[in-house]
Amino acid sequence: MRNILLIFLVVLTYNISWSQSQVVFDAGSNNQTYTVCDPAVGETTGIVASGGTSNPTYSNGENVTVTFCPFVAGDAVTATFTIFNLSTMDTQPGNGNNSDQMFVFDGPNTGSPTLGNYGGTSIQGTNISATITNTSGCLTFQFVSNDQGTGTFSGAVACSTPCDPPLAAGILLNGENGATDFIKVCIGEEVQFQETDSDAAMGYNLIGYNWDFMDGTSIAGADNGIVSHTWTQEGQYFVQLFVQDDNTDNLCTNTNFISLEVLVAPHPEFVNFQEDVEICVGEEVSFTAQPDIYEVTWTGFNGSTEIEEGCFADDQLGVAQDVEIYQTGFVAGTVIEDVSDIVDVCFEMEHSFIGDIVVILTCPNGQSMIFHQQGGGGVNLGEPNPATNMDEFPCNDPAVIGIPYEYCFSPSATQTWVEASTAAGGASLPAGAYEPIDPFTNLVGCPANGIWTLTIVDNWAVDDGQVFSFALNLNPDFYPPVTVFTPDIGIDASQSFWNQGSLPSYATINDNNADEIMIVPTTAGSDVFTYTVVDDFGCTNSTSFTVTTFEALQVTAGPDLQYACG
Repeated sequence: MRNILLIFLVVLTYNISWSQSQVVFDAGSNNQTYTVCDPAVGETTGIVASGGTSNPTYSNGENVTVTFCPFVAGDAVTATFTIFNLSTMDTQPGNGNNSDQMFVFDGPNTGSPTLGNYGGTSIQGTNISATITNTSGCLTFQFVSNDQGTGTFSGAVACSTPCDPPLAAGILLNGENGATDFIKVCIGEEVQFQETDSDAAMGYNLIGYNWDFMDGTSIAGADNGIVSHTWTQEGQYFVQLFVQDDNTDNLCTNTNFISLEVLVAPHPEFVNFQEDVEICVGEEVSFTAQPDIYEVTWTGFNGSTEIEEGCFADDQLGVAQDVEIYQTGFVAGTVIEDVSDIVDVCFEMEHSFIGDIVVILTCPNGQSMIFHQQGGGGVNLGEPNPATNMDEFPCNDPAVIGIPYEYCFSPSATQTWVEASTAAGGASLPAGAYEPIDPFTNLVGCPANGIWTLTIVDNWAVDDGQVFSFALNLNPDFYPPVTVFTPDIGIDASQSFWNQGSLPSYATINDNNADEIMIVPTTAGSDVFTYTVVDDFGCTNSTSFTVTTFEALQVTAGPDLQYACG
């Protein structure tokens, strides 16, 4: 569900018209809590300075605190200041800046965690949201002005509904021995897949279906729809279906994997095969093919993670910014049963100022733990590039990227980021292993495979950063053996043979398995001899060699001569 609180602005020398309700920051609203997004009352709530809609400027000496809470439990309040232009007049120069400020708190009162304080035009156009650790969903604003200079602000609040992930379901058709999740095929052979009974959370509908074939390609699907795909390279592929629901507040996709396994056979290698040859009429060429040595083994790899879009923008104040990490490298069905199953969680990251960020890890079934929740002051993660703004550059642009450090969170570590920041006293937190805020018992019961989500909540509007890599290191027993498979080529005449139908009469197959050929040309010319193998994936491959035959050289010394001696 989403209750959208729209404001319709008509700006004529600050003349603002609201479609329904508004909250004016003045003595009447001071220390008040407003429930917003109640459809029965109206779905529009504006926020405006004490001058009101006709002249939304504030006065000197104001101190107003207002709280907004969502009508629906579990929703989160968001706010956007379309106009934010506070006076920057400092009446106490050299004794701390006391210019006009808007203080933002992540909760129902000023005792809640701070999301920062802002002056000038610093949060105009910035989205501000109750964070995912804020169970109330409320936001509290405290506006304070000094005794000189005035300004203006106005905007709107809305409510958003967090994700309740949908569930993906699908099968492959014509699988191995009737299986719906496994098939063995050849390079270039078409495989069909069908969506079946994927489901959205209550109150939502599925609107998007996307098949990922694990070879860098994907295709849009449909409800109960069938799609097909061919692979151009041998290997092991786990095909996934990602579905999206119509929650307009968040991009809600499934976190479960359907993992339809496709093994694509490698081509055989015809090692030590007969090369092209030139002979004379009557000479012999004999060759015995060895189908067993032509088989090729494909060796797979453990699951790996590459993060292509790990940038965190600086115009999303309090908004959870997610990096989804696909984990497929563990034994199917593996569940974390004890903290001892967790070695550590590591990621390479750079970000300016850890004092204002929250770092959260969520496993595929929705369980989560907080690694870091603000604190640590102005210490950086890695070495961020302070001269750039990620909002102005593509993610991973060299102009934006700083120098990342690897940070791990481990059950055996004894220092949090905040404690280490105090001890370090430097500009960057040293790389290494750290203790999280939440205990690792929060992850007991999590499935190892699936979509893990690394969430960064930036509670200050001028910082940004980037995650470069992610590693989830679990009990070594959770990892399956590296995938290895060898398509088998049979040795009998139905699976490995010379193409007898095209053989010239002077070529003879000398064994029952049709592997040995003897060639004794009777005339000059050129012939191609093709050998074919069929493996247990049903893949047919061939190779050949050419015999070029010349007439035998006739050697003569000329006519006989007789001589009389004496």
